[in-house]
Amino acid sequence: MAHIKNNRKERPTLGSVKLSARRNKVFAVVFSLVVLTSACVWAYSLRSLSAAGVALLLFSIAGGLFYRIQKRENESLQREVAEHKKTKESLEEARAGLEQRTAELRRANEEVLRINDTVQGNIGRDLHDGLLQQLTGLTYFSDTLAENLAEAASPCVDGAHEISEHLRRLTSWIRDLAKGLYPTDLDNIGLAPALERLASTTAHLFSTSVVFECNEPVTVSNRQVALHLYRIAQEAVNNAVKHSGAKHIHIGLNRSGDTIVLTVKDDGSGFSPEKAAAGMGLQTIHFRGKAIGAVVDVKSDAGKGTIVSCSFQESDKS
Repeated sequence: MAHIKNNRKERPTLGSVKLSARRNKVFAVVFSLVVLTSACVWAYSLRSLSAAGVALLLFSIAGGLFYRIQKRENESLQREVAEHKKTKESLEEARAGLEQRTAELRRANEEVLRINDTVQGNIGRDLHDGLLQQLTGLTYFSDTLAENLAEAASPCVDGAHEISEHLRRLTSWIRDLAKGLYPTDLDNIGLAPALERLASTTAHLFSTSVVFECNEPVTVSNRQVALHLYRIAQEAVNNAVKHSGAKHIHIGLNRSGDTIVLTVKDDGSGFSPEKAAAGMGLQTIHFRGKAIGAVVDVKSDAGKGTIVSCSFQESDKS
């Protein structure tokens, strides 16, 4: 196998520069001592003033060489230290910028989720206070019409009763939809009962087996955290019903010390990791998990269903 030679010159580290400077300094000192000793021996052997002058001259030259070498090494060391400091400052600045952008992105995600919850809440209240009340009144008038037709022995009485029955089913469907958009149960009865009602509502709307299980009482004191956990479960259930064709869905809520674990399992068609990465619903689940500092894990295989789990340390947010 052919080897490609790397001609790029490796950048010396600060430690290697210091070691090189020390080696050059030792070399300069040894060189000076050798020259000085040789000159002194030579002068002594000649026993003349001129030889002593030559010795002093050689000693001066050696000293000058040592000074130049030391000065050059010190300047090189100072440049390396300055460059190292500059690189460190650049890295610190880049890290600070990355942390700032990460914080801004997290705040933006939290704001998007807050706006989404606000819009859903407004739609839910409008359905409950507007359309639902009108349907209730329309059902009352339909029942009155059916009674009047029955008294008049009209052949249209069966049609009137059928209209009333359709209106009741529509009213019940709108009521469940409004509660899903605006889960007032979180404030009134807590997260666990709200999830239980989510299970029964989903089973009623989509004719699917949805079971909620909570082995021991689990209370989440922070309303915003409870809302995010509810929305995570709601999104996972909606994905199971609408996209995977699941026939059985299990919602679990458990506590282990300070850790609250929410799980949603289904027996649907599942999905591949590539498809999961592009899904808006799963992205929303991960965004909501990050917003409360929870750990979200999604496991799915084609034809083997999906498991969505969310682990939350209650002490971090409560």
